[in-house]
Amino acid sequence: MNRWKNYVWLAAGVAAIAVVGSFTARPVIAQIKAAFVQNVNEPGLNPYQYYVSFKQGFVFPNGAGTCNGAICNFTLPAVPAGKRLVITNITGNIFVDNPGVTQPVVLYGGGVTLEIPTVLQAGTYLPINSSQPSNMIGVNSPILCYFDAGTAPSMTILATGLISASQGLTTGSIVLSGHYVNL
Repeated sequence: MNRWKNYVWLAAGVAAIAVVGSFTARPVIAQIKAAFVQNVNEPGLNPYQYYVSFKQGFVFPNGAGTCNGAICNFTLPAVPAGKRLVITNITGNIFVDNPGVTQPVVLYGGGVTLEIPTVLQAGTYLPINSSQPSNMIGVNSPILCYFDAGTAPSMTILATGLISASQGLTTGSIVLSGHYVNL
């Protein structure tokens, strides 16, 4: 009789393990599968940064823009096929002959138009090689805008005075940063 009793207990133990295993096997398998999945759209895997420097009378390489009078227009390289560009930040300085200031910087293209505010920083500078003082205008904004494949984003800077023509410390610059997303 002891032998049959042991068989019953063994069968009950196997049945209990089977019941418990049926509830826990799926989450364990899902965790193992998740360990082998890679997020290809992680911002750190496809970073984007575009730097542009400009001053009065500057013509951008490859006809990508001009900076004449109180207006600077330039076009960024087109977004590659199979990608979407996500721009998350703009930082830079714009120098405008005193007493001028700038209107919001405009980023546009592919149905997107975004006005980015500017701030007058630290006052007026008098470059060593110029008799014309310049106001330093700052741009530093977290933004979020998307540009699809084939779109060439553009940027316009419009000032109430002339964009500074001086060399060195009063040459304006803008940096756009973000990342690409695979489509």
